[in-house]
Amino acid sequence: MPRTQRILGPGEPRGEIADTLLLKFDDRCRQQGFAFGGKGTCVEFDFPAPPRLRTDDLLVLDDGRLAEVVADAEPVLEVSAHENGHAHGHGDVHAREHGHEPAHGHDHGHAHIHHDDHGDGGN
Repeated sequence: MPRTQRILGPGEPRGEIADTLLLKFDDRCRQQGFAFGGKGTCVEFDFPAPPRLRTDDLLVLDDGRLAEVVADAEPVLEVSAHENGHAHGHGDVHAREHGHEPAHGHDHGHAHIHHDDHGDGGN
């Protein structure tokens, strides 16, 4: 099983792309673990620090080949704040969830908000 520890830098020579990894947000930030490509290749992540992988990043495998990264479709939370006239300047916050289809090769600049429910009703 090939292992990766680094992302190919801009301008570095490109080699053979062994497989494409379709990764959710949490998997694109994983320092260690395993991911399976579309062709069935199991790639071990062993980065020195948590990466910030994006669509079209190329991972250098220990056998010299490359694995291409593609961001998987995930819902996006749209948040907007509107001033409601309170003396303390607090605003009303409205949130809406959208399905998100990434376009291969494009960085849309969407902010992905991941939250934990702490059981305190949001307080």
